Amino acid sequence: MREGIKADSIVRRNQEIVSADLDGDTVVMSISTEKYYHLGPTGGAIWSLIEKPVTVRAIVKSLTDQYEVGEERCLQETLTFLNEIYDQGLVEQEV
Repeated sequence: MREGIKADSIVRRNQEIVSADLDGDTVVMSISTEKYYHLGPTGGAIWSLIEKPVTVRAIVKSLTDQYEVGEERCLQETLTFLNEIYDQGLVEQEV
């Protein structure tokens, strides 16, 4: 079983995922599973940050600069989100 994403992990989008911005919301589609996912505004912000490999801590720094949220809460919610989309194959973790 693969290890989940942690605070020091480096993540990026799965290059086989297609994404689009629809009126400010990000929608992604897995070509292999033919499933669509609506990421919402915060998920869309994270999606834009992981276009290239980036640490989870850098994502959290960017989000706390952009939104009124504490660092610890942001870290926990970001990890939850990233692990959910990781489990769906939308993101990859660099080893």
